[in-house]
Amino acid sequence: MALSTGRDVCVGVIDVGSPKSGNLGWAIRKGELKSHGDDLDEFIAEFAKHCDGCSAALGFEAPLFVPIRDNALELTNARQGEGSRPWSASAGATVLTVALPVVTYTLKQLRTKVGDYGASLDWKGWDAGSNKLLVWEAFVSGSSKGDDHWQDADIAAGAFQDGLDNLDAINAIDEPNLLSLVGAALIHSGWVEPSVSILKTPALVVKP
Repeated sequence: MALSTGRDVCVGVIDVGSPKSGNLGWAIRKGELKSHGDDLDEFIAEFAKHCDGCSAALGFEAPLFVPIRDNALELTNARQGEGSRPWSASAGATVLTVALPVVTYTLKQLRTKVGDYGASLDWKGWDAGSNKLLVWEAFVSGSSKGDDHWQDADIAAGAFQDGLDNLDAINAIDEPNLLSLVGAALIHSGWVEPSVSILKTPALVVKP
């Protein structure tokens, strides 16, 4: 789906980590506006404020879905397009585990602040007039990484903005059979009705 303009799209990204340990960072971009920080509750308040009245896209820098394979020996293999840093390796598995409560908490808190929005994982059907929160995965690794957690979040937000005209073209992961962890978080936080289909729906993965 091509967007007519990215000017009114509020893009927020959380580089997932422990809020208590201080290894979480976030960034928000909307047109020329840029903000960042390391407090999760501050992000939720800022993102809700800036996405009021416009389309919104929320990215989490953590694996949001895992592949389901037919071969037991391939169950922990990298997702197609993931490269040399698979979701099941030490860093990926750790951030995936931390993301489960962080993503669910963020979505639950946002739900109370932006009640007029729906939510979607369908980047192909999402556009600037949809009045839906698009939830997506950021994948910042290797030479693309910044010097701080908020910088990784901002790098991902910028990559999303740059790809707004054709989100399908920037999707980095192709997995036909999967378990969506963010789908479960959307159900738990009340954004969507419980369904089997959303638990099998991939998220857009933006890999700068």
